[in-house]
Amino acid sequence: MNPTAQDWWKAGCYALAHEEDRVAIRCFEAAQSMGWNTPEIWNNLGCIWAKLAEWDRAGWAFRQALQLDPSSPMVWANYGRMYLRMKDFRQAIHAFSRIAAPRPPEIDLAEAYAWLHLQKPEAALQLLEAIPGESDEVSLKMTAQALLQAAALEELFELLDTRLRSDSPVSLQLLHASLLLTSGEAERSLEILTQKKDLFRSRPRAAYLRLLAGLLCGPTPAWQRELETEAELTFEERCSLLAWLSLANDKPEEAYQHWIALRDQEPDNLRAWWGMAQSALLAGKTEESDILLTTLLDKFPDHPDALWLKAGSGTRKEKGMLLDRLLKIRPNFVPALFERGQLWLLKGLPDQAVIDFQKATNLSRRAYQPRLGLAMALVHAGKNETAWAQFCSLATDFPEHPDVQWNVLVASVLAKKWTTAIDASEKVLAQHPQESLVWSLRGEAFFRKGATRAAGEAWEMARSLDKKQVRMPGGSADAQGKYPPGD
Repeated sequence: MNPTAQDWWKAGCYALAHEEDRVAIRCFEAAQSMGWNTPEIWNNLGCIWAKLAEWDRAGWAFRQALQLDPSSPMVWANYGRMYLRMKDFRQAIHAFSRIAAPRPPEIDLAEAYAWLHLQKPEAALQLLEAIPGESDEVSLKMTAQALLQAAALEELFELLDTRLRSDSPVSLQLLHASLLLTSGEAERSLEILTQKKDLFRSRPRAAYLRLLAGLLCGPTPAWQRELETEAELTFEERCSLLAWLSLANDKPEEAYQHWIALRDQEPDNLRAWWGMAQSALLAGKTEESDILLTTLLDKFPDHPDALWLKAGSGTRKEKGMLLDRLLKIRPNFVPALFERGQLWLLKGLPDQAVIDFQKATNLSRRAYQPRLGLAMALVHAGKNETAWAQFCSLATDFPEHPDVQWNVLVASVLAKKWTTAIDASEKVLAQHPQESLVWSLRGEAFFRKGATRAAGEAWEMARSLDKKQVRMPGGSADAQGKYPPGD
């Protein structure tokens, strides 16, 4: 009895399941020759050809499947995965975007992976945050990668501090220890690095981080001896630690010599040039430090770190040019976006500042400074309603910040949100009862609400604290207790 098209289809599926790819292709093609022309058979052929890196054939097979079923999530997903393997990330994103919601988490992960390769961490984070299941290690690792790419270190630190487990990927545990170190928690970092010394063995920078943490906890002779004998340190790491130890002992000239030793052995080592410039500055050699920074930028004209370091010491005009160059190379570097936003404000261009602060905020949602910068820029741009909403959001997310209620108060007055202004003034006065300006703003808010007696009391308190205090736009009481009309 001759096999039917269905028999060939089943035989092809069996061969595919057992990774007999060429056999599966012959079976599927035999089924097609007998009229078995379905989206599933074309999808299977596309998957096999993609596995064999026969991209043209694979793409043609997937397109045939989509002609038969244009909305098939299975085919679009496999089509997108093919483009991921080809490193054509824009086409991969296009394919994944054709899959209707709700999508399986693995599709969101795959699309997030593509966005990360396009240096678009904000798009990746938006997808990753929507994936259920906080314990998923793949999602955790990709979220950490996106935050690191976005330079959103505060959020990255919080993520690792709350979600890491003892069986989490070694790379993330090491990154956590490194962030603890840079956040000033050397003792916690040292505890992790010491407990997991064997786990981290042979990992790049693990020995360096452990020794640095130990020296930060106290440069004892024991740590200094280990620094001299640790075999896993690179020459750069050893020079860096010796230079740090010299600076800790208030010997910047000695640190300078360690950096020179590294520069002599590795002339193109950025860290060596930066260390020389820093040590020269600490030794009081300002001119030499500036020359070294200039040389650093000449040697590494497109190096993000060199541009960032030089931007910190240049004039306002130079700083703007350097930040522009830096953000072309590293468009998601939050500190540079924040600094350029501030420059836009100083130049009187608040709309440009809003763009940079908004991007910085999108990349680092839990960081206070970018969001504050955005709110301030919105005020300067005359967008008082939006600024007020931004300040209120800051007050909700950062209730303990010392200035947040001050900002809410001023923004509420500008946006004519009088009830919020009264509430904010009460919170500020609980901490600063002698602030005459707060009493004036409180009086303004009461007056606009029609509470003239409360307004008068607040204004009188303001004048008693500061006799130069003038009335706010709403006016103040005259000698007979009469108030000018509000708006």
